[in-house]
Amino acid sequence: MLSFLNAKRTAPPKNDSASVPPILTLPAELLMKIASCVPDGHSYYGYPVESANLVSLSFVSRLMRVIAIPLLYCQIPITSEHQLNLLCMAPAKLLESVQCVQLNI
Repeated sequence: MLSFLNAKRTAPPKNDSASVPPILTLPAELLMKIASCVPDGHSYYGYPVESANLVSLSFVSRLMRVIAIPLLYCQIPITSEHQLNLLCMAPAKLLESVQCVQLNI
């Protein structure tokens, strides 16, 4: 799924370690577990309706963006024809992460 998971993680150079947040030195597998714990679903219906937390996490770094994108796009509720049209125009790279589309039109 995410090719970066197979790559070896190396510690940041000693002179730059002050500029790298300690959490980003964790292995990618742990970062994925952390990101998957970010609450992002509707409390009653269960599907994502507000993704502000994961979106914020995706802005932390390039690595966190790569980790957050599959979580942001795994379930997509469609409640209007406009949303369906937007989904059809989404880049193929993002659509690779879609596991479920819920149509409620």
